[in-house]
Amino acid sequence: LRPAMKRRLLLLSALACACSGSLQGDPEVTSDWQVLEQVAFQEDGQTPWVLLPDSPSGLSLRVTADSEVCFGLSAAEGPAGEELARRFAGQECSDCEVRWSVAVEAAVFVLPRASQVRFGVSDCQTLNPLRRAAGSLRVEAQPVAQLDAPVLPLRMLVTPGSALETDSGERDRLLAALTDELIDSGVEPRLTGVETFGRSPGRLRFHAGDPAELATLVEGHPAREDEVRVVVAGCLEYADPFFGPPIALDGYTPRVVGGAGPADAVFLPDVDCTSSLALAPTPESRGRTLAHELGHYLGLFHADSEGQGDTNLMSPNPSLAAAHGLTPDQVRVLRRHPILQ
Repeated sequence: LRPAMKRRLLLLSALACACSGSLQGDPEVTSDWQVLEQVAFQEDGQTPWVLLPDSPSGLSLRVTADSEVCFGLSAAEGPAGEELARRFAGQECSDCEVRWSVAVEAAVFVLPRASQVRFGVSDCQTLNPLRRAAGSLRVEAQPVAQLDAPVLPLRMLVTPGSALETDSGERDRLLAALTDELIDSGVEPRLTGVETFGRSPGRLRFHAGDPAELATLVEGHPAREDEVRVVVAGCLEYADPFFGPPIALDGYTPRVVGGAGPADAVFLPDVDCTSSLALAPTPESRGRTLAHELGHYLGLFHADSEGQGDTNLMSPNPSLAAAHGLTPDQVRVLRRHPILQ
């Protein structure tokens, strides 16, 4: 065998045979992530190529950088050397075959097919590529699972005294609405628990390269590998460092794809922050917004850049009456995410 092929076979064997290491601090939870490689950003702001093991179903990577380092894919190649991704100025590469967005400190990348990848440093303010060394990256991997009836475990973090804490009927209606919105995907959302914050957080301001206020909010409720944190609290305001005043949002997912990073969760406001009445959304409208944000978490970008317009759950405005449903391609993408069980 050629050395590169031999190394790929060894890596794949390691992933297949050693995929249940215990997580520190919780002996009941096991991890399917296996360390693949440790690499460093070089002077041009990129890592060397990371060779990936062959996996017929695809491969998920969890990549962890140093504190306050932003990064993304700088290149990805398929088995025949074809380009799948490249460096891009801005938050995401929308026309890459493997779409990706800038990450803060850590990220999950789901690759249906790739033989090798590189990573590049990004400026956390402009989100543009940087040419500088920025420490090291730990790259972990696991094969994409093929599940017949995937379950999406959700842990809800809410404001104390809110209806979602005190009224199980309110939670049931929200979960029913969410299930209805995701029906096309075959994914079953399942609530695993409800936790409360010590106090209402008020207004939360953030942008793609600076999720610090969101990270501070959830730091007392650590992330787990086997569930998604759904945060319903405060008012969400996207504060772009260069363009205009902060914008109130109906929902926010810090990165497409979710699964790693200091603010790894899905965020919803607990009241309508654009109205002086400050009323809570209905469970039905909140369920649709939550389904949209979970779509981002599982790997879906907005549908306007994919030709589906506003007749899709991933419309940029999911509150539109016609914004329902998912395409077969979208379903294939979200069902690859490693959080599904």
